[in-house]
Amino acid sequence: MTVRQTFDFVTQEATDVKQIRTFKDKVHFTYFNENGLWAKKRAVDKRINKAVAEGRCKSGAVLAFGSLSNFSYDTMKRLIGKKHVSGIEWSVFSEMLVDEINKANDFADSKEV
Repeated sequence: MTVRQTFDFVTQEATDVKQIRTFKDKVHFTYFNENGLWAKKRAVDKRINKAVAEGRCKSGAVLAFGSLSNFSYDTMKRLIGKKHVSGIEWSVFSEMLVDEINKANDFADSKEV
């Protein structure tokens, strides 16, 4: 018999997504936990916003790479609202978000002084 992981464990206590058992909870970890991918996305969004504010890149960078790039957020919101998240949905979403974070980091790195 498996014990269900609590929402508090998933969103506050877990330190790595590998600790999470269900795909639905992996989505919750990604968004709510400070160790999740969404925290990394917010950090790179701040870097891009700062680069735009300092004039190191054009404002379109916020739309292309930064906080106005909504596709991953909309996908995550849809997955959080679902009763069941499949392994394929989780895999595609997490790979897409990692790729988006990496591209945004690369862009932000290229604009650093």
